[in-house]
Amino acid sequence: MDVKTFEAQYELIEFNHYIGYDEEKGKTVGVVDIVVKCDNIDFIKKEFDSTFIVESEGLSYVFSDYSLSEYYELGGGLIQVICTK
Repeated sequence: MDVKTFEAQYELIEFNHYIGYDEEKGKTVGVVDIVVKCDNIDFIKKEFDSTFIVESEGLSYVFSDYSLSEYYELGGGLIQVICTK
């Protein structure tokens, strides 16, 4: 599986999409929680704050209007990325 953005393509290691509750805003939010293989965390902020596509065998999921909520290195060239809408 891969994640494609306008500028790059990343190997997708883990993919979770679910509905959560934002207590600060008092409403439900869509959450995309992924782990990608990437050596440069500086690319993540720019790449995942706009439209991105998750592609698997024969299926594509387009995520737009999501905001980058948090991202951090897990080690071994892996980065956890969490986006909300």
